[in-house]
Amino acid sequence: MGPGPALAFLVTCAGTSVGAITGLFLVARRRVVGLVVGMLAGGAVLLGWLAPLWL
Repeated sequence: MGPGPALAFLVTCAGTSVGAITGLFLVARRRVVGLVVGMLAGGAVLLGWLAPLWL
């Protein structure tokens, strides 16, 4: 695994776990949870593509 995918995995692993999403459902609505998970996934993809440029 290269540095980009490894960094993306480390960043999103804690935020997209079942426990984190379940806890988020307790304090937020479905739309907010979807937005947070989508932003984490999109940010991970972007980070995975851009990380090799500076690592």
